[in-house]
Amino acid sequence: MSERTYSDDDEPGSSPGGYPPVNPSLVPPESAATRDRYTFGRELGRGGMGRVVEAVDRQFDRTVAVKLLLGRSAQARARFDAEARVTGQLEHPAIPSVHARGELDDGTPFYAMHLAHGRTLAEALDAAHTLAERLRYLPVLVQVAQALGFAHERGVIHRDIKPQNIVVGSHGRAFLLDWGIARTSRGIGTSPGSGESPAADAHYTLQGSVMGTPAYMAPEQARGDVAEMDSRTDVFALGAILYHLLSGDCPYAGDTAAVALAAAVDARYKPLPTDVPEGLRAICARAMAREPADRYGDALEMADALEHFLSSAVLAKPDGRVEGFALAANVATGLLLLVFSGGVWATIPDLHQQGAVAFGYVTMGGISAAMAAVEWRTQGRFLLDTLILAFAGITLLFGLAGIGLDLVSTLAGVLAVQAQDPAAVPAQLLEGTWESLACLPASATMAALQLLAWGVLRRRREMREGRK
Repeated sequence: MSERTYSDDDEPGSSPGGYPPVNPSLVPPESAATRDRYTFGRELGRGGMGRVVEAVDRQFDRTVAVKLLLGRSAQARARFDAEARVTGQLEHPAIPSVHARGELDDGTPFYAMHLAHGRTLAEALDAAHTLAERLRYLPVLVQVAQALGFAHERGVIHRDIKPQNIVVGSHGRAFLLDWGIARTSRGIGTSPGSGESPAADAHYTLQGSVMGTPAYMAPEQARGDVAEMDSRTDVFALGAILYHLLSGDCPYAGDTAAVALAAAVDARYKPLPTDVPEGLRAICARAMAREPADRYGDALEMADALEHFLSSAVLAKPDGRVEGFALAANVATGLLLLVFSGGVWATIPDLHQQGAVAFGYVTMGGISAAMAAVEWRTQGRFLLDTLILAFAGITLLFGLAGIGLDLVSTLAGVLAVQAQDPAAVPAQLLEGTWESLACLPASATMAALQLLAWGVLRRRREMREGRK
């Protein structure tokens, strides 16, 4: 029941993709307007407003889909005509093109469009039982987002984005169907000289009514708040489909449509599984934000984020030998720095005090630089930015420890000199304290450089994951 599609006509539910077999025997009567061009075949599907039949366009010797109006009311006719014009004017590879429009002898309006061969995204996701299998359909979602972005630029909001209205076609093509409850804001869908205003279809979308599918609805759409619906309402639905793709289930899975609708009003859905990539988790969270202002501005922005994730996912997977070499180089560099600094400190007595601190800085700085280089080269493969942050904290603690050790050494020297030359005690105490405090700016400078490296690497990872 949560898959139900609502409209002002109380549409009982859009058939999956618009094209599932329903009743092959139901075909429209031929008329003078159609008998010379179309040969009608089986019925492919129907909803509350219209039905779709398969037909052969003899003029071009091709198979097309013909949609015919079922209702007889003026409101249904106006909406059907608006749908035909909207679909016909949205010329995009992922939106079925409209070939012709007319009427049967009995006055039933129809329009012929491209027949999208394939299965619905809902069927594809049902057949995919693992996250890896479902992630194969991310490019499909990118195509749909681009098609929606194209529509948004022209002032059209779909309002019924769901897997059942997406066809995964052959040769990697995807199609977004069923623009029957689309809302327009810039005059698209109106016919020249019709006298319709850009907001003409607002007459057919009543304030307070609920139109769309509860399982994928944005909160403002579930409330029936027409004034707040815009391109970001479709973005939420795209995010809900991404959620379905990542989790294996729709966000608002309820036993009844009322349960799903109540969950949609409050945007209540379960957290995504822990095995979902962080980048996709961030994209989904932003698209499904409760407040429209927190979502992507339009579908094209979300498409860009998905494409960025896909390209980064490829670049972030270097050859295994490269990964092994990078990790080995990092470990070897750290060990060599430790051995070198320790050996110099042990063999040169004058470096037992201040020299130990200096070489400690060299060691930690070298290890941090090596980790930063590996993190940059592998594009965050090993998540070493966390270790760099830890090293920044260790550097500060190391500096404080150095100050403490130097002060202890200074006091010991002062006590030794006091018995022989009391007058020299203040000068030696002042000099020793000054040398001890010199560790503080050195520690702060080294820690600041490490924090800078950490910030740059973390920002790069966030941008790669789509958190712009």
